[in-house]
Amino acid sequence: MCYVYTISIIFVEMIRTIIILFSIILLSCDDGNLDTPDFDFSSEIKNCGDLVLYKIGTTNNNEALILSISDSDLKNVAGTVTLTIGSSRTVTYRVFDDSVDSNYFCQDVPPTTPTTIQNWTGIGSVKITTTEEVDENNIGTGVFTNQINLINLVLTKDAGGTLSFDDYDFGVYETEITN
Repeated sequence: MCYVYTISIIFVEMIRTIIILFSIILLSCDDGNLDTPDFDFSSEIKNCGDLVLYKIGTTNNNEALILSISDSDLKNVAGTVTLTIGSSRTVTYRVFDDSVDSNYFCQDVPPTTPTTIQNWTGIGSVKITTTEEVDENNIGTGVFTNQINLINLVLTKDAGGTLSFDDYDFGVYETEITN
């Protein structure tokens, strides 16, 4: 009888140990730091000169999507051109520790705050479809409308992780027709 009692105590202790270990494993599981960006931007493209086009987040003003292109990429001629993102053209997605505004992008030396807490760099292509709208009341003036799409865009986070878009509508950027 003492033998059976000892076996049952051992069995109960084993079950208790298994339950405790299972609980520790279950409760200590980490699903990772699934920090998915909002990627919710205003429809308005802002610019600093002709080379840096950017959009600031609508939900939080602490994120920005930045497209840097060369001055020859906006040809101001009706048609479509597809350009490779590379050394002279870059796409960057940044998350900041505080709100960001135009002052951040339009200075020769960016301010020290807000600080970039996430930096994603992109590869893919930029497709620019340009249409011409001439002001018939004022010959020689009007607008070139540049529809900008980022094609096969893959953004890679410095600390690891990727975001992919087949065809991301960056927006419309207009330039004036002048003689």
